[in-house]
Amino acid sequence: MRTPEESYGCDVQYRALVDLIENQLSKATFTPSEVREMAMLACIHFEQRRSTPDFKFLSYSELLLGKSKKIKKTNKENKE
Repeated sequence: MRTPEESYGCDVQYRALVDLIENQLSKATFTPSEVREMAMLACIHFEQRRSTPDFKFLSYSELLLGKSKKIKKTNKENKE
Protein backbone atom coordinates (compact mmCIF):
# COMPACT_ATOMS: atom_id res chain seq x y z
CA MET A 1 0.00 0.00 0.00
CA ARG A 2 1.26 3.46 -0.87
CA THR A 3 1.82 6.29 1.53
CA PRO A 4 -0.28 9.41 0.98
CA GLU A 5 2.78 11.17 -0.47
CA GLU A 6 3.40 8.32 -2.92
CA SER A 7 -0.26 8.34 -3.96
CA TYR A 8 -0.11 12.10 -4.45
CA GLY A 9 2.89 11.69 -6.74
CA CYS A 10 1.50 8.77 -8.77
CA ASP A 11 -2.30 9.02 -8.85
CA VAL A 12 -3.82 11.86 -10.88
CA GLN A 13 -7.26 11.65 -9.26
CA TYR A 14 -5.75 11.53 -5.76
CA ARG A 15 -3.62 14.57 -6.55
CA ALA A 16 -6.61 16.47 -7.96
CA LEU A 17 -8.70 15.86 -4.84
CA VAL A 18 -5.84 16.84 -2.52
CA ASP A 19 -5.21 20.00 -4.57
CA LEU A 20 -8.91 20.88 -4.47
CA ILE A 21 -9.01 20.48 -0.70
CA GLU A 22 -5.82 22.50 -0.25
CA ASN A 23 -7.28 25.24 -2.43
CA GLN A 24 -10.42 25.42 -0.29
CA LEU A 25 -8.31 25.50 2.87
CA SER A 26 -6.12 28.31 1.53
CA LYS A 27 -9.20 30.37 0.63
CA ALA A 28 -10.40 29.82 4.21
CA THR A 29 -13.60 28.35 2.79
CA PHE A 30 -13.34 25.41 5.19
CA THR A 31 -11.23 24.58 8.22
CA PRO A 32 -9.19 21.36 8.42
CA SER A 33 -11.67 20.05 11.00
CA GLU A 34 -14.59 20.69 8.65
CA VAL A 35 -12.77 18.92 5.81
CA ARG A 36 -12.20 15.88 8.05
CA GLU A 37 -15.87 15.91 9.05
CA MET A 38 -16.93 16.15 5.40
CA ALA A 39 -14.70 13.24 4.43
CA MET A 40 -16.14 11.10 7.23
CA LEU A 41 -19.70 12.05 6.28
CA ALA A 42 -19.03 11.16 2.65
CA CYS A 43 -17.72 7.75 3.75
CA ILE A 44 -20.75 7.20 5.98
CA HIS A 45 -23.13 8.13 3.16
CA PHE A 46 -21.29 5.77 0.80
CA GLU A 47 -21.51 2.86 3.25
CA GLN A 48 -25.20 3.50 3.91
CA ARG A 49 -26.02 3.45 0.18
CA ARG A 50 -24.21 0.21 -0.50
CA SER A 51 -26.52 -2.73 -0.97
CA THR A 52 -26.54 -5.16 1.90
CA PRO A 53 -26.57 -8.89 1.23
CA ASP A 54 -29.79 -10.79 1.80
CA PHE A 55 -29.63 -12.81 4.97
CA LYS A 56 -31.70 -15.88 5.69
CA PHE A 57 -32.42 -16.38 9.34
CA LEU A 58 -31.99 -20.03 10.23
CA SER A 59 -33.67 -21.90 13.02
CA TYR A 60 -31.56 -23.58 15.67
CA SER A 61 -32.25 -27.01 14.14
CA GLU A 62 -31.23 -25.79 10.68
CA LEU A 63 -27.97 -24.58 12.14
CA LEU A 64 -27.37 -27.90 13.91
CA LEU A 65 -28.37 -30.07 10.94
CA GLY A 66 -26.74 -27.91 8.29
CA LYS A 67 -29.85 -27.70 6.11
CA SER A 68 -28.82 -24.43 4.53
CA LYS A 69 -26.76 -24.52 1.33
CA LYS A 70 -24.45 -21.90 2.80
CA ILE A 71 -23.95 -24.01 5.93
CA LYS A 72 -23.27 -27.17 3.90
CA LYS A 73 -20.71 -25.35 1.78
CA THR A 74 -19.03 -24.00 4.89
CA ASN A 75 -18.98 -27.47 6.46
CA LYS A 76 -17.38 -28.96 3.32
CA GLU A 77 -14.76 -26.27 3.28
CA ASN A 78 -13.97 -26.94 6.94
CA LYS A 79 -13.48 -30.67 6.26
CA GLU A 80 -11.02 -30.02 3.43
